[in-house]
Amino acid sequence: MKVLTLLVFVICACSKQPEYEINNSSIKLDSSLVNFVKEFIKETNCQDALNEITIDKILPDSTIITIQTRSSYRRYFTENPKRRLIVIANTPFFYYDGSEEFLENIPLDTTEINFKNAQIGDMAWTYVKSQGKVTKYKDGGGPWFYPTFYLPKPKIIFFPPSGN
Repeated sequence: MKVLTLLVFVICACSKQPEYEINNSSIKLDSSLVNFVKEFIKETNCQDALNEITIDKILPDSTIITIQTRSSYRRYFTENPKRRLIVIANTPFFYYDGSEEFLENIPLDTTEINFKNAQIGDMAWTYVKSQGKVTKYKDGGGPWFYPTFYLPKPKIIFFPPSGN
């Protein structure tokens, strides 16, 4: 009887929880961005797909955030061996901000993850916060490349050279 009890205890202790319910990330997004991501999840049905959040601070008062879902491809995990995971509404997103190559506490991992929803295609939304104003685009592009209308106008005024 003790052996049976021990066996049941070991099986229960070793049973694996769903991967996405565990969020070891210390990254916490602000509520306006979390709501934007939740809206993205609801409209794109990106659960069980390859999802990313990319944050790009382009000027001291301007940040462009890209929320993207895409069909997974095998090279992704070797091309992006440093990945941080953040979970929003039980949906996992890999988080990037450009600092990955400089941070030593992100372990290298080329383990592939098989996604159930591999036929979703590519879709991106863009969240732009500039000079205290937030603009959201549901027809966003890929991270790190932005159409000019996303970019805020700089506060610097350039004057033509004076003629001597």
